[in-house]
Amino acid sequence: MQRGSIIQWGNQWRLKYRETVTVNGRKVRKDVYKNLAPVGGQYSTKNSVQPLADVILAPLNAGMKEARSVDSFESFLETFIEKGEGGRGRMLRKSTKAGYKTIFNLLRPLLPKFASTAVTECRTASRSHIRH
Repeated sequence: MQRGSIIQWGNQWRLKYRETVTVNGRKVRKDVYKNLAPVGGQYSTKNSVQPLADVILAPLNAGMKEARSVDSFESFLETFIEKGEGGRGRMLRKSTKAGYKTIFNLLRPLLPKFASTAVTECRTASRSHIRH
């Protein structure tokens, strides 16, 4: 069970905890920092912001959070096409893999706009500006 560390960072209370993430297909532990609240008023002590930290840590402590990927979108696509492994670990058909590879090569000029973005940060709404 994690409690995290609450630290004062300038005029903010910040929570530091460790989270399991996937990097290049391997699970590793990384430090994560989250701002909790500004220092002062009702949040003048560490104990006063502990309930805010507990809300963030609850899913981790309950085992409800899966390891998330920090791989870039480009490396994820390249690995996906290279391995040819679809959902539930099933191998893709050769024709499907070839089709995906063709689409990937057609979209390659767009990759510099978001290639370094982590896979978990990619959302359809945030990428809609690429069409324009």
